[in-house]
Amino acid sequence: AGAVLVLCLGALVAGQGLVHLFISGSNYSFIPFLRRYEPVAPFPLFFVFCTLTWKSLNSSTRSFAWALAAGVTLGLLIFSYFFLWTAALAWVVCLAILWFISHRGTWRTGLKSFATIALVALAALIPYAILISHRSQTMDAGQKLILSHAPDLFRIPELLGLVVVALIALGIRKERLKWNAPETLFATSFALTPALVFNQQIITGRSLQPFHYEWFIANYLALAGLVIAVTLLWRGREGAKPIRYRVAGRVV
Repeated sequence: AGAVLVLCLGALVAGQGLVHLFISGSNYSFIPFLRRYEPVAPFPLFFVFCTLTWKSLNSSTRSFAWALAAGVTLGLLIFSYFFLWTAALAWVVCLAILWFISHRGTWRTGLKSFATIALVALAALIPYAILISHRSQTMDAGQKLILSHAPDLFRIPELLGLVVVALIALGIRKERLKWNAPETLFATSFALTPALVFNQQIITGRSLQPFHYEWFIANYLALAGLVIAVTLLWRGREGAKPIRYRVAGRVV
């Protein structure tokens, strides 16, 4: 049910769909990730990467194998669609920061997983960087690369992500969520990633068509964070209150 909600409400959270119809009056409603070959072909790999990362951090026996698979998946994303792999990189960095802050006593386990992912991704980034270095000099102008350090704070995925973070903070305060539980950290990382991808230019000084993040991945990340957070809040800390399938079906 959550997956259906995430996939079907992407246009709404991207400011398209019904929002666009109300604002402009023109018919511009669609499922964004199905726009064309890219991003539809590599789109599933993003969430495969998230799943493999989850397995690597929560498996007691095969963490290295899961991390290696996650790194390979990220490597495939690097050669697929720029906005997907950079969002994946931003997400795993965000997750790593949250993980190390909340698991100070067991940080070595997480370090092995994140280091494995980083090394495999670096191996893919080297030939990618070589290819990019040979691009045409006119490509940056054609792709509308902007040199700016200005923040970008009011896109809908960012605002929804902040709402999710507020819900998680409220759940922690009400003792319905454990602040350092892996599922809480994952929901938080999904919610924070949109703000990171839309404001990375504050540090890098370069912004490349950020609406691609808004339409094709940041909106789905914010929705995924919302679905996970709401599910966790409903179940509570002990996970003793399941969601009935009939209720979930009616929501969809």
